[in-house]
Amino acid sequence: MIGEILRVLRDEKGLTLKQMGEILGVSHMTYQRYEKNDTDVSTDMLVKLSDFYGVSADYLLGRTEIKAMAGTSPAEQLDVTAAEQEIIRRYAEFPEDLRLLLLDTIRKLVGLPEVPEDTRPVIVFTRCHRMKASAGMGFDLENDDEWRDVRIYDCPEAYQADFAVEVDGASMEPDYHDGDIVFVKLSEDVPVGAVGLFIHDGKGYIKERGEKCLISRNPEYENICGECRTVGAVIGKAEMAR
Repeated sequence: MIGEILRVLRDEKGLTLKQMGEILGVSHMTYQRYEKNDTDVSTDMLVKLSDFYGVSADYLLGRTEIKAMAGTSPAEQLDVTAAEQEIIRRYAEFPEDLRLLLLDTIRKLVGLPEVPEDTRPVIVFTRCHRMKASAGMGFDLENDDEWRDVRIYDCPEAYQADFAVEVDGASMEPDYHDGDIVFVKLSEDVPVGAVGLFIHDGKGYIKERGEKCLISRNPEYENICGECRTVGAVIGKAEMAR
């Protein structure tokens, strides 16, 4: 994934492999291997690439479609003119009631239908793991310090859960989809038929516990058999706040 992103970014700048190698202090063959995904990109090189292209490391790794680095304003993340960026920047600084008034005016000008206001309370859930629990391939969940904040609509499960994790993959569809945020309650005892978070071969999986294996609810995916460790029970899904 990173190789294709690097190639597109280099093409956008109109640079050759040789020029990129000189800029980064590596041979053009080494840089070519980055673009072909023939070799891993070190952490130091990832930082250099992020700084040079002016994009976040998460964008290079394919974990987000937002190019902007942390700390950039919403206006800087859009492909608009400098004057339009300034308008957006000033709009973002307005009080919420004034922003809503302006949005309503713009909506009427462009003929958009009115959108019912969602009055549900929003909370910030601070224990969402940065790594994903795969419903397919699996991700390492052993680093207990890797947490991020997510804005979600308030719900009882948010106060019962010990942490949340994002589902990656489709093997638990139609009940759990790629990108869903699920709440996990720590427990070593997840009953047969219930869904939980399990560690198998050092990787985290959202699966249904079976009698002898971890079950994929999507019939197109295989079950996982063998020794596994139970992390906790999945007690619900978070709804991301708009």
